[in-house]
Amino acid sequence: MFARNTPTRMRSSGVVQSLKSWASKLHPQLPLNAKESQRLLTALTSSFRQQLDQAHPTRVPGEDSKAIKSKGGSSPSGHRELHASSVDSADRHLTSILTNPLLARSYATSRPVLRDYASAQESFLRDPFQDTVELLEEYHKHGAATIPIAALCLEKYHAQLDMLSEHDRAKVVDRRRAGTRTLEWLWQSGLHDTDGFVEDHRLINSMISLVLDEGNEEVLWKWLATDAKLGSQDRDFASGRLFMGTVNKKKQHFYQYRWKGRVFGQMVKALLDRGRRFKSADAALDAIVRYREALPDLPLAQTITIFKKAVDADGAHWTNTNVAKFDRFVQLGSNSGEVEILMQNFQGLMNLHHPKYPAYQPYFEVLKQIFSSNPPPGSAILLDYMERPRQGQSQVYFFMRLLRTAVMLREDGLPSEADWVIRQAERLCPELIQYVDTDLEKQERDLHKVREAHMDTVPALTDHENNSAAVRVPFPSFT
Repeated sequence: MFARNTPTRMRSSGVVQSLKSWASKLHPQLPLNAKESQRLLTALTSSFRQQLDQAHPTRVPGEDSKAIKSKGGSSPSGHRELHASSVDSADRHLTSILTNPLLARSYATSRPVLRDYASAQESFLRDPFQDTVELLEEYHKHGAATIPIAALCLEKYHAQLDMLSEHDRAKVVDRRRAGTRTLEWLWQSGLHDTDGFVEDHRLINSMISLVLDEGNEEVLWKWLATDAKLGSQDRDFASGRLFMGTVNKKKQHFYQYRWKGRVFGQMVKALLDRGRRFKSADAALDAIVRYREALPDLPLAQTITIFKKAVDADGAHWTNTNVAKFDRFVQLGSNSGEVEILMQNFQGLMNLHHPKYPAYQPYFEVLKQIFSSNPPPGSAILLDYMERPRQGQSQVYFFMRLLRTAVMLREDGLPSEADWVIRQAERLCPELIQYVDTDLEKQERDLHKVREAHMDTVPALTDHENNSAAVRVPFPSFT
């Protein structure tokens, strides 16, 4: 019976071996760890010794007694010496094979230890829950850590945090200190003053928010206080092609410190995100005032843009913001530029989204000026921004501002002015016309939430005069 089954067994065994061979090509075996390597070496050595002793015995059977009689020696000791010699011989021979340069070079060539972006991705696929910054630090030891790899490590770390409860997340953030460790690596590697770091928004955004979560905000302030400059490698500066054919010294100065604007901008964004749950932008506003006092020569443009986006997205989220701090920010922003119409536009936008006293008049006056037959200098900048937004959400935000203005005009008994504003919105944003009615209702709800939150403090908006009196920041007179 066994004979009849033998061919089948052989065929089955052949198929299995073929499948194993095919699988090994698709998924090559990973390198052995130290323990597995030692175990394999011990097994090979023992097997080699056994086979060597069988092929070349230390004594021919029967010779031991002759040797004892002729030499008067002791058989056990002599056998031990010869056996030890055999073992030494086996060890030397096996070592020469395993340490052969050709064999070592072949192994290194076939299984190189790669430390690049792709290998980091593979590492996270094998172990999604590993300490991501530990991998970055390991790459740094071998001189292989880069800005993109650091950004990838923090991206995977955030993915790990997203799967945790708020309580567990706080414990992991406190224990691993991923943001602070990444910042330390950045300084140690010297990559903090390179264009690659400044241009990688993924790394900046992830790292700064984590450093704040870890309670190390003061570390960031000390960093911002340093005089580190980025030596631009942009040939346009050297050749004078930037800024309409001439090198603007002021803008070149700002360009060297642009890392500060981006780091601080992300600080403000993270503080705003943290304050949303409390409907307060106070922490972000305090940071802006501190930044302006510490670094008065550096622009606030990027920070202002981040703050504008936050209030544009939903002004009702900031109803618990301190009014004095908000007005102070508006004053700082109004003094940060040189073109009057742009400053008026900023003031108008902030008053549309005032945390307690939303008002439309300043922004409505700006609209009348830029859409007039004789627009003031700088109007083209605003119109270009409105008609060809540089970012996907910019046009949507502009559209919502116009509709918010229209709602407030209607509430103030000015329907014809409201219709004029809506027509401008439809002309500049034709692809958004279908959302006019829905978005008008949204702005009505948003304004209602703001006023409802301050029923005891907001003056009744019964007429145009009361609404005008609610404006807290002085504005230039419009004619």
